[in-house]
This record gives sequence, C-alpha cells and structure tokens, in this order.
Amino acid sequence: MKRKNRLVRLFRAISGMTQRAFAARTRIHHVLLAGYELDGPEPSQEHLASAAEGAGLTVAAGEQVLDFAEALRQQRRRAGLGPDDLTNELAALSARVYQRLLRQPLPDPPPTPEDERRFEEQWAVLKTLPENQQEAIVRIAPELRRRPAAAPRRSSDPESAPSGPGTGRTGSRTRWWESRTRWCGSRTG
Repeated sequence: MKRKNRLVRLFRAISGMTQRAFAARTRIHHVLLAGYELDGPEPSQEHLASAAEGAGLTVAAGEQVLDFAEALRQQRRRAGLGPDDLTNELAALSARVYQRLLRQPLPDPPPTPEDERRFEEQWAVLKTLPENQQEAIVRIAPELRRRPAAAPRRSSDPESAPSGPGTGRTGSRTRWWESRTRWCGSRTG
C-alpha cells in the first residue's frame, strides 16, 4: 500500500469514526476516502492535511506513527533487558553530564567601564593592522582572546556599521572580535 494511502487509513482509524463520519468531518467525499483506504488513487497534500486534522494530528505526526510501527514490526536484533535497562543507562549518563555541567566555569561577569575602555584601546591599535597580523597578535596574547561580554553596539559608531567585500574592514568590532576569538580558540585548544 502506498504510504500516503496508509496515512489516510491511519488517520481515520485513530479518529475512531466510520468512513462516512470521517468524510463529513474532513470534507473528503466518502467514496474517495474509501478509494484511498483501498490503495486506489493517491491522496493530494490538501486531502492528506485534512485527514490529519480530522484525527487531531499533523501529517508529520502521522509519519512518525508509521515509522514507529515499522520499527516495532522488525525483529529484535540486540540483547538487552528492555526499556528498564536503557532507562538505567540514560539515568547514569544524564547524572554524569549534570555533574560535568556543575563544574563548568561560571559565565563572565558583565563588562565594567574599565573593560570597555581597555577594549577600545586595544581595538584602536589592532584595527590599523592587516588581518593576518591581527590574528597573530590575538593568537599569542591570551589577554586579547577574551573580549568583554557583548559590549553594546552604538548605531552612531561608524566602526559598528556592517561592511561588505572590498571595504577594507572585517565588519563590526564585535563581529571581528568574536571571529578572532573563535579562530584562535580552534587553533590553541
């Protein structure tokens, strides 16, 4: 049976209605609905969506139900105690992940005015250098790898304006700093 036809049959079965009642609810002619369920003509997307809505589902949800039914029909190939065995493993894994999360460093505090001033000074020097030199400096100077957390962009600041190819700038200071931090982090750690 074609998959779309199986979906229509599934939606009607889930609704618990007769073909005539389901046809009236979905505004699909009852003869056409019977044809869909007998693997006759393939339903259109509109009729498929209407049938899904008649069952209180979406087409995607119906696809998931069919996929799950297919998985259950296949013969079991692996040993195991069943869902309880998997539940215990998942609980142990989630406990380990949770413990690791608790030990992660705290987020950086918001930037202070001093942080912002220091960043402005560093940017004033770095923006005059070619991009490859900027990357080299940020790579070897650990204190430059951390920019104060998301300093606000000022719309009146010409350096924060987006730039396109050939403008001689890599974009806003924030985007530049984030890209350099990512670039250096991927090469040092």
